[in-house]
Amino acid sequence: DLGIELRVETDLHEWLADGITYEFLPEEEAENNYRCLTEHHGRHPAGEACTWESAAQMKKRVMAVLDQYRHYHSVIVVCHGTLMQYVLGIDHPRNGQIEEFIAD
Repeated sequence: DLGIELRVETDLHEWLADGITYEFLPEEEAENNYRCLTEHHGRHPAGEACTWESAAQMKKRVMAVLDQYRHYHSVIVVCHGTLMQYVLGIDHPRNGQIEEFIAD
C-alpha cells in the first residue's frame, strides 16, 4: 500500500469515435473516424459535419478534470495514448510511457 488516494475520473477516458451520441460504433466506422482524426491532425475538416471528438474537444475535457487538481503538489494520471498524443503533443506514445505535464 502506497498510501495514495485513488480516484476514477470518468472524463479521462479514451478518444470518442462518436462524440455526439456516445454510441459504440461498428469497427469499420470507428476505424474510419480514427483515420480521419489522424489525417486531419485532430481537427474537423472545414465544412464537414463530423461526429468524432476533435483534439480541441478532447483537450478541453481532459483539462477540465486536471484543473480540479491544481491545488495538489503532484498528481499521477493514467490515460490512453490518444489523450497523450493530442493533449501533450506526443506523436506516438509507447505503452506505459511516463511523461511530466506541468499545468500553466
